[in-house]
Amino acid sequence: MTSQPSTRSAPTRRAGILRTGAELAGWLLAWAVAWVVLVEGREVSTVLIVPGLLLGAVASVWIRRGTAAGAHGARAGQVRGWLMLVAWMVPVLVRGGIDVARRALAPSCPVHPAIVEWEAAGTSRAGRELMAVLVSTMPGTLATSIHGTRMRIHLLDDRLDWQASMRQLEELVGRLHPPAADPSPAGREG
Repeated sequence: MTSQPSTRSAPTRRAGILRTGAELAGWLLAWAVAWVVLVEGREVSTVLIVPGLLLGAVASVWIRRGTAAGAHGARAGQVRGWLMLVAWMVPVLVRGGIDVARRALAPSCPVHPAIVEWEAAGTSRAGRELMAVLVSTMPGTLATSIHGTRMRIHLLDDRLDWQASMRQLEELVGRLHPPAADPSPAGREG
C-alpha cells in the first residue's frame, strides 16, 4: 500500500500553524483582559489563572472553528449541546444551593435523605460518568457509584421530584454522549 503524499505543502502547513498560534495568542490576551476586569486587578494565584486562561483560549479556538460557516456540523452540534447543558445546570445549581442553605439554617433542618438508583440507559458510559460528576456538583445530591447503566445517588430529600431532574440531565448528556457511542457493553462496566 502506497502512502498518499500530503496535499498541503510545508509552507501551507507552517502558515496554518502560525495562524493557529496567533489565534490562540489573541484569545489568551482576550481571556486575560476579561480575568483582570473580573477580579478588579487584584493579584490572583498563577496556579489558578494560567490553566484557566489556556483552557479558555483553546476552547475559544475550538468553538470558533467548529461553528465557522458550517465547517463541522457535528462539532457545532456539540457546542450547542454543551451550551444547553450549562444553561440547564446554572439555575439548577443556584436553586439547589438556596434550598440546601435554607434547610441548613432552618431550626428543624428538614431533610429526608435516601439512596436511590437511576437507570441511565440513554447515554454512553462516558455520558454516565459525566452525569455522575454533574449530579455530585448539584447541592443535596451525590452519585455514589455506577454499575453498568445503573447509578446510585444519595439525596438530601427524596420527597422532591428528583426523577424529573435526572430525566432532563440524562437527555442533555445523551445528546453529547449517545448510547451508540458506547464502545463497551454495559454489562462489563463497573
